[in-house]
Amino acid sequence: MKSTLLVIAILIMAVFVIWNRPEFFVIHKYIPFTTTGKVERELERVLPKNPYLTAVKKYDPDYYNLMRNLIVEICRGNISMQQMESRIQEADSFDTKFLARAPDDAVLAFAEVIRSVLRQLSVNDTDTCFSLAFDDCGSTIRVGQKMMSGITEGTEDALLGTMAYVVEAASTNPQLAPDPIFVQKKLDEINTELGKVYGDDVRLLDDKEAARTNKKQACAVAIEAITRTTRLPKKEASAVLRVLLAKKKW
Repeated sequence: MKSTLLVIAILIMAVFVIWNRPEFFVIHKYIPFTTTGKVERELERVLPKNPYLTAVKKYDPDYYNLMRNLIVEICRGNISMQQMESRIQEADSFDTKFLARAPDDAVLAFAEVIRSVLRQLSVNDTDTCFSLAFDDCGSTIRVGQKMMSGITEGTEDALLGTMAYVVEAASTNPQLAPDPIFVQKKLDEINTELGKVYGDDVRLLDDKEAARTNKKQACAVAIEAITRTTRLPKKEASAVLRVLLAKKKW
């Protein structure tokens, strides 16, 4: 047996593809750095300590098994790093399975955590903040590894707990998708307000190439877009945030 659990700890914590792939990121802190024991036995011991995965196992066991089986394959060395990233991209994601159907309070809670993540990264690692906010990861492994050093343990724990809340709320009280026309109208209004503060820099939200030339400002505008959205009435805010957070449609 290779140093499988060490490998999985490093790889899984790295695969945080924006916040719509946190399921593989949030496992890392519960995987011990050890090379002893069978993979399955270790996973069964440590994964229940993860509140997000505990919620997924309860409300969507098929999805839980998909994630668990991928972890086992990685640990056993049955798939390469490139194959791993491809398999993760092909699977359903947190945003489409849970966030898109979550009630208002759960969506707003998740937005607050994501804003904290981006704020910390904007101070500690502007490049990673930009990669996450603008879906510009390139190597998801590299970005995930860098993100780990840019947020606090308290923020990690808050992310885990809030994700569990979203899973439970979406599973027990699912909501309909918001009206896209209404959402676009609100997004336009928010962008107009942002323009009064950031001037021409508001265009960075719609032009990734331009945003790459001023990542710090692009992150600031993206964070403010989330902030201003959370100030809308709850129903309106949650509708817009489902689009902002899941699709990066600024």
